[in-house]
Amino acid sequence: MTYNHNEKIGRNLILKARQTDLVHYLREKHPKSIQYASHPDAPDKFCWRGTKHDSITFFTSEIGGIGVSKYFRWSNRESDDGITYLMKYEGYSFSNAVK
Repeated sequence: MTYNHNEKIGRNLILKARQTDLVHYLREKHPKSIQYASHPDAPDKFCWRGTKHDSITFFTSEIGGIGVSKYFRWSNRESDDGITYLMKYEGYSFSNAVK
């Protein structure tokens, strides 16, 4: 995702935020928003899922040799990084999501 925000936040900080383990962060800061449950597409497998939107699953994707925390919302095929998840589903501002 390309971020167009007026706030001055360096690329390195954004990259570091994208690499932060989203599941670990959510378990620590928003424990009621995440659960370990059966996968929406394969009920015999388990994964970390959102509680408000149970079609959301969390995963890490390697992009250019760097692990990036991401989410996927199965109900509408939406996928993006942890910064976008925090902004869209937890109500963070861009700068707070990066921090």
